[in-house]
Amino acid sequence: MWRFCLFFFLFFGVATFAAERDAGKADDKAAWAALADVLENPAQRKVLIAQLRQLDATEKADKAKSEATTAEAAPDAAAAGNDAPQGDVATGEAAKDEAAAEAAPAEEKKDNKQAEAEALKSVAENARAAVVSAAAWPKKVAGAAVQVLREVGTRISDSWDALVGAFSGRDLMLRSVNFEMFWQATLNLALIIGATLLFLRGLQLASRPLKRRLQERVLREGRFTPLVRRLLGVVGVSLLDVLVLALSLLFCSLMAVLLVGETGTMTTQAAFFMRAFVAIELLKIGIRTVFYPRYPGLRLLPCTDATAIYWNRWFATLLHLLGYGYLVAFPLIKINLSPSLGMVFSALLALSAFIYGMVVVIRQRSAVRLALRHYAEETNSVIFAGALRVFSSIWHLLAIAYFLMLLVLNLLSGEKELPYVLRATSYTILWVCGGLLLSALMTQYIHREIRFKPETARRLPGLAKRLNFYVPLGLRFLRFGMIWLVCFSLLDAWSVIDLNAWAASPRGLLLVSKFWNIFIILAVALITWLMSVVFIERYLSAEIGAAPSVRTQTLLSLFRSAWAVIIFASTAIMILTEIGINIGPLIAGAGVFGLAVGFGAQTLVKDVITGIFFQIENAINTGDIVTVDGITGRAEQVGIRSVGIRDSSGTYHLIPFSNVTRVSNYMRGHANHIAEYGIAYRENIDEAIEQLRAAFNELVKGEMKRYILEPINIQGVSQLADSAVMLRVSIKTTPGDQWVVGRAYNRLVKMYFDAAGIEMPFPHMEIYFGQDKDGSAPPLHVRYRAEGKTHPAPVAAEKPAEAFHVENKDDIANLPDSGAS
Repeated sequence: MWRFCLFFFLFFGVATFAAERDAGKADDKAAWAALADVLENPAQRKVLIAQLRQLDATEKADKAKSEATTAEAAPDAAAAGNDAPQGDVATGEAAKDEAAAEAAPAEEKKDNKQAEAEALKSVAENARAAVVSAAAWPKKVAGAAVQVLREVGTRISDSWDALVGAFSGRDLMLRSVNFEMFWQATLNLALIIGATLLFLRGLQLASRPLKRRLQERVLREGRFTPLVRRLLGVVGVSLLDVLVLALSLLFCSLMAVLLVGETGTMTTQAAFFMRAFVAIELLKIGIRTVFYPRYPGLRLLPCTDATAIYWNRWFATLLHLLGYGYLVAFPLIKINLSPSLGMVFSALLALSAFIYGMVVVIRQRSAVRLALRHYAEETNSVIFAGALRVFSSIWHLLAIAYFLMLLVLNLLSGEKELPYVLRATSYTILWVCGGLLLSALMTQYIHREIRFKPETARRLPGLAKRLNFYVPLGLRFLRFGMIWLVCFSLLDAWSVIDLNAWAASPRGLLLVSKFWNIFIILAVALITWLMSVVFIERYLSAEIGAAPSVRTQTLLSLFRSAWAVIIFASTAIMILTEIGINIGPLIAGAGVFGLAVGFGAQTLVKDVITGIFFQIENAINTGDIVTVDGITGRAEQVGIRSVGIRDSSGTYHLIPFSNVTRVSNYMRGHANHIAEYGIAYRENIDEAIEQLRAAFNELVKGEMKRYILEPINIQGVSQLADSAVMLRVSIKTTPGDQWVVGRAYNRLVKMYFDAAGIEMPFPHMEIYFGQDKDGSAPPLHVRYRAEGKTHPAPVAAEKPAEAFHVENKDDIANLPDSGAS
């Protein structure tokens, strides 16, 4: 009960606000109209000009009077000065100047204090007015509620008096009615209504096969999404229903003119019915788009057939009751019988519609709440799901408030306000349903991936990926703007705001034009960016034409980054200009900021400038093997400020270009595998060279052939080392492949030298055990392992140390008596 009372008072509060707003608008319109009348009349215009000039003269006189009051003491001072001597006069004038100079700051302070006091007084008065207005609002609401209740009570009392007067014979107009003619006209109207409704029903039954076939096409799999197919089916069946309505209207017109018309013209009763028939059937077609009975594929709301039939029948009954009651029965009763009886009929009709709506809403409040929460759980939009949950809890209260508003309006002025309420309700349903449909379509396409055919994807590389980012983002912004448009349209439908007047105003036109200009700027910038990126990706793609070089890839990547900065900055500047922000100070501030950054970040500037020259000189490209700042590895990232190197151990090094003094690039032109192979002094050098050449000949027969550019260059003996003769070899290879070729060639050289018996000596070591002064050496302990046991074999060292070579364990017994081994 308390909720009902709360909504009751809120309703009357809104009604009061609307009434005051309408009254304010009416006063403003009246004032402007009066001013226009005055300006159009020459005599009145002269009078208005004279009054304005009189007001200006009065204001000037008041100002002169205040100045005269300020200078009251001046004549007395002047008279005193005339009586004094000349020197005293000069002294007096100087004193007056000094006094005036001293009084000026005091007067200025006084004026400032007076201005501050007036400002504080103005603020206090405004705050007091706001508090009084806020405090008076409940009183106004209560007064408006009492006034509405009083008018409703008066209307009910008048209706009761009219009903009593009709039955008691006091209604003179009702007593003079020719009931024979009335009943004849009623029968003619009933004949037209019955024939038209039967004809409409017959056409609807005849169109069922077409509807079934249309539903089958909707439910069948196709290239469109299920929602799009359902929308197309709803549009198709709605057009079919409109065609059926048009044929029924034509049949009704023929019936009204040819059969029951008077002298070949349509009667007033038939005209009323045709107008109501078209309006009601169009509204029913709109309702059937949501609750189409027996055809689940042709209704927008996914629900059972029983639910669709119930709500379709309920809305149709309510429309028949209100539409035919107010648009047909009420005017006929008011015109042909009595206005008082028409007032009674209007009150009974409003009360019947209110009771019928209230009963259905109260009965179905739980079922509708559960259905709305079920839809909220299935939707993908968080905002929409939250709105559905809130609406599911209060929908019945809103419906009760709506029916209460209809009851009050019908009782007070149903014939005037009901068309407005029905029109606003129709617009509300249209905007909400249209917004929900568009939001559902956008949601589907937001989560749907854009794909091209393989040939198109090959010709336009990277376009699908970027469209899958920008299109959903744009659809989200569009959906957000659509929500605001629906909200403002609903407020305009109920006359809370005047959207058309605002759009036609200079401020509205300016805002709309700026909005479209900003939209065009963003669209052009996005299209330009996409076209440039697709062109760069197409040029960098190895599938179309020749593969670009590494330097081209690096430069195009840097150009893409710079081009993105240029487009973003240009777009931001143009948008700020459209909004009305002066970009001159921004550009000047950016220049000063850039200068400060240049002085404060000299290392950063040096990095960037050095990096640009490195790129121009093609010193480093992505993928090159280089030595930078003493670090050797592969360049994984080459920017304008730094280069990223990953060495052979996997460590990633980021090196600023300001630290780079020398770059060694192993990937330019060609490379050389240079190696030196040592042979023993007793080996034949020419034979060794032949083996080196034979190893190279086998190398070029395998897969390494593609890396080798020239025949082997055996440069001869490079040095005579301590234990080997060194032969130098050079093999010219493609850049970056010298290490692969070198490893393969080293393997073959070892194999060929082993096969030819050429010794590749390794360093030798002599062990000296030392000796005493008498020439003896310390004992040498030798251990040998035999049959899993270790046997010590001490050897006495009584002679000078001599070198012995032990081949195996049998030689240990033949060792001389010395400490050598």
